[in-house]
Amino acid sequence: MFFFTSLLKRRPKVISITKYDRNPTSNQIEYLTDKIRLLEQEIKKTTKDLFEAQIVRFRSNFSKKNNIFDTLQNKIVESNAIQSANWHQQKLLELNNEYRDIQYKLDHLTGNFWKRRFQKWLRFASLVAILTSLIIIFILGLVAAIYLLPIFAMLIFIIVLIKKYN
Repeated sequence: MFFFTSLLKRRPKVISITKYDRNPTSNQIEYLTDKIRLLEQEIKKTTKDLFEAQIVRFRSNFSKKNNIFDTLQNKIVESNAIQSANWHQQKLLELNNEYRDIQYKLDHLTGNFWKRRFQKWLRFASLVAILTSLIIIFILGLVAAIYLLPIFAMLIFIIVLIKKYN
């Protein structure tokens, strides 16, 4: 899901002209790499918490208790688990957006911007090529099956005639 939303989301095309600094301060690069490291840890923690909230929701859905108080408790637990999962999903989206922005800035400072952009384009082009080839293979299979229908019908008709007269 995240992959498809990132494809549909467009970054602004207009970038202001800035003076190129051949020797960016190492403090900026170190600061951004540290921030990326912290964001990665927070993303891992949030993902783990989201997974735990989904587990609680799953358990509350499949608990087999017939008492009216237990069903009420399950509804309360499920609603809290849903709220927690929604909050963690929102937090995860915010962290991923912040991570992408910082990585974008770091790539500009270290000179890896075009390398990463080329890799992104290459991944997208390969995905499109694979999906296109799979769709073409599926359509060709359908066309071949349609063309072979009269032959199969004739073979079945001949087999029925042979069995009828034998």
